Amino acid sequence: MKRKILIMHPELCVGGAEKVLLDMLGNLDKNKYDVSLLLINPSVWDNKIPDYVKTSYMFSKNPRKLNSILARVYKFFMIFFPCVIWKFFGVKGKFDIAIAYQEPMIWYLPCTKAFTVSWVHTDYSALQWFPEVKQLRNKEGFLAKKIEKARLRLINSFDRVVFVAKSAIPGYIQKTSYNISKTRVLYNINNEALIKELSNEEIVEPQWSNYEGERLVVVGRIHSQKAMHRLIPLMLEIKKNNICARLFVVGDGPDREQLDKLIKENGLEDSIIILGFTNNPYKYIRQAKLLICSSLFEAYCTATKESIILETPFVTTLCSGMEEQIGGTKAGIIVANEDNSLSDAVIKVLKDDALYSAMKKDIKQRHLDLSDEKAIDNIDCFLQDCISGRV
Repeated sequence: MKRKILIMHPELCVGGAEKVLLDMLGNLDKNKYDVSLLLINPSVWDNKIPDYVKTSYMFSKNPRKLNSILARVYKFFMIFFPCVIWKFFGVKGKFDIAIAYQEPMIWYLPCTKAFTVSWVHTDYSALQWFPEVKQLRNKEGFLAKKIEKARLRLINSFDRVVFVAKSAIPGYIQKTSYNISKTRVLYNINNEALIKELSNEEIVEPQWSNYEGERLVVVGRIHSQKAMHRLIPLMLEIKKNNICARLFVVGDGPDREQLDKLIKENGLEDSIIILGFTNNPYKYIRQAKLLICSSLFEAYCTATKESIILETPFVTTLCSGMEEQIGGTKAGIIVANEDNSLSDAVIKVLKDDALYSAMKKDIKQRHLDLSDEKAIDNIDCFLQDCISGRV
């Protein structure tokens, strides 16, 4: 008999968590699991959902993006009366396991009356406030404290909490007091075969194809979390050292205008090229000399994992999951999580051929160590353990 699994996620917008969710769905055993996917609203990657998954939506549009009054009403009910929303807009039926794959779907977990799992994709040690409190004007007021208590009570009711990196656990435990014995670490699945296939696609942009210097690449949303303002001092130092290199930003986001402004103010129009969003960032990663990650925080960075799959060395700021990905090898270099910390390491790699050769050698081995097959088996074992705990 197939076991019924409900996975809840806000929307399949363009992001790392969405990408690994789709890869996980594509690798679950459809002969073993009957999978339902509940989304708050339709979005751009819905056409990538595997056919065997039963998909439903709570709303036709994201209620948080409607007028401010409706958004506040929705948020109030989501936090304090989630089962009222669930009664009208949730999924009918019984499930063996209910998974909130990302915020804010944790609020609906108790309504499912299933074995509850929260899947954490962020590093809580980097968060000053919980998401719902962060949105309030008065983060220390009565309402903020009420929401915080409700959230902590909710979190401690979960049967299991899954983390995408070991290093993301301590910050979560510190802020929530969740029982550490009920936590699990499950590394993300990445569709290696598809990534490798797409990486062979020809790059047609003349800024890339006609450039004869070293190509560096950054992949991700242009968002404050990714701290792409740090690319400015990096490229200024590279120019100062007379290194012929160009950095390509593969992505888009709310801070693009601000990044464009910084590039122009510093005269780096020929050094930093924003290519925008693409469904295939892999061709740029494969052909780049280095991938750069400038993030303030990550739970388990998708771009650096893809860089390992495509055997392109990387330089990254210290974030959760990075040490686990590198595993004590020279596959990547981790620098302090500060605004001016990238340049020394990047310049050293660009100047030192022996160091770069060692990084290329180690990343090939690291690719073998972090195979999808291991990740898929671990997720399947986890789901079976959850089911066994209920029957």
